[in-house]
Amino acid sequence: MGEEERETGLYEATIDTSREASMRKAILILNDSLEANKPPLHRPNINPVRGLVKLLSVLVIFAFMLTLSMAFSVSWLYSAVFLLFFVIFRAKKTILWLILLYQKYAPEELRSACVFVPTCSDYMIQAIQKYGLLPGLIKGVDRLLRCHYPNGGEDNP
Repeated sequence: MGEEERETGLYEATIDTSREASMRKAILILNDSLEANKPPLHRPNINPVRGLVKLLSVLVIFAFMLTLSMAFSVSWLYSAVFLLFFVIFRAKKTILWLILLYQKYAPEELRSACVFVPTCSDYMIQAIQKYGLLPGLIKGVDRLLRCHYPNGGEDNP
C-alpha cells in the first residue's frame, strides 16, 4: 500500500457523525502512531545496593569526623575538608548513579512521557559527561523545564 493510500485510509477512519467525534478518532489515531514510533526504554543494569553502601559509608565517615571535631573542641575544618574532598572527587559519580537508579526503577509511564530524543535523563547524563558536573546539571535542569508540549524533537547536549 502506497503512502497516499495509507493517508486516505487514515483520513476515512476519522470520519464520524459530528466534528467532535471525528476529532476524538483523529487524536486516537495520532496517539497510536506516536506510540508505535517511540523507541523502547533503556533500563540500565546497575547494582543499587553497592551504590547505597558507598554513599552511606561517605555519610558515616562525615558524621564520625564531625562528631570527633565537636567532642575534642577541634575546628569543624576537618569535616569541611572531607566534605569538599567528596564533592570534588565523588559528586559527579554519585549524581550519575542517582540518574541511572531513576532510569532503572522509574515507572514506564513517567519515563515515556518525555517529548525529546534523547530522553531527559539520557540528556542529563550526556551533558554532565560532556560539560562537567555544574554546567551539565544546569543544562539538564533547563531541559527538564522545557520537557512539555509543544516542545519536543531531537535535542542533544
